[in-house]
Amino acid sequence: MKVKYKKVIIDKQTNITYKGKEFQFPMILLSILGILKRKSEQKWDNLILITGAVGTAKSTMAQGLAGVYEMLYGRELSLDNFTWSGQGVVDFIDREDNITEAIIYDEAVKGGTGRDVITKEGNLLKIGLVVGRRKRHLYFMLVDEIHEYSKKIISRASLLIDMRTMVVRGEDKRGYFKLYNTRELKDIYWLLKLQKIRSISEYSATGKPFYKFRNFEGIFIDEKEYEDKKIELTKSEISTSSIKWTEDKLKAFHLWSKTKKKLVDIADIVGINRSTMTPWGRDFKKYGERP
Repeated sequence: MKVKYKKVIIDKQTNITYKGKEFQFPMILLSILGILKRKSEQKWDNLILITGAVGTAKSTMAQGLAGVYEMLYGRELSLDNFTWSGQGVVDFIDREDNITEAIIYDEAVKGGTGRDVITKEGNLLKIGLVVGRRKRHLYFMLVDEIHEYSKKIISRASLLIDMRTMVVRGEDKRGYFKLYNTRELKDIYWLLKLQKIRSISEYSATGKPFYKFRNFEGIFIDEKEYEDKKIELTKSEISTSSIKWTEDKLKAFHLWSKTKKKLVDIADIVGINRSTMTPWGRDFKKYGERP
């Protein structure tokens, strides 16, 4: 007989104030960041993998983690701590003015561009991580397919955070996550690699709780500046495509990939003809996924 386990949700938060703004932050994550800071002071660099389906708030989680980590060092998080390409990680490591800083690598803009992309990016990341150990950075990597990475990268990770949604009163709600340690991460990696499981959610971890986090968008980073930079770098990443990308099309693409809005509604928001969205929608599917 199959035993059904009740979902355990841990919602222990601590209040943090940043530039006059107060927000709640999971106590478990604050404890982990404190441990990683001590490791950094002992000459170690650290890497956290953040996974989850589109729309599960991976970017929001990364911003909160990196923002609080920088606070522990008495610094401020800025857009210079973000990159959307493996080369951007290498460039960050090459700088001499950012020792121990956090860097967020968001590969979301590469979604749908081909499964070989992650392998190519992985090679760049592997090189960067090897040569950059002395910089003692804390890397946050937002990834979809962890089993496409080199096992050397996986072996460097200190933690896996898997973002989830949960059905609450018939609606999907964001703000939940599970934590996996290095041993569990390696187990998950090989199970996915060998196609024993299709997703992290299928990994058997009886009794492992869900944790809750609050929305801290806009606390550390101006959302408009963040989206503008992401759009600009997205434009750069796909500039070699045969598809013509205009500013309106890029704005529509980001609305399409970030929300559940219908194409006709996106057309109205961006201010273009509704009939234009049909062929654009076909192009969008080549470069991303819907939440």
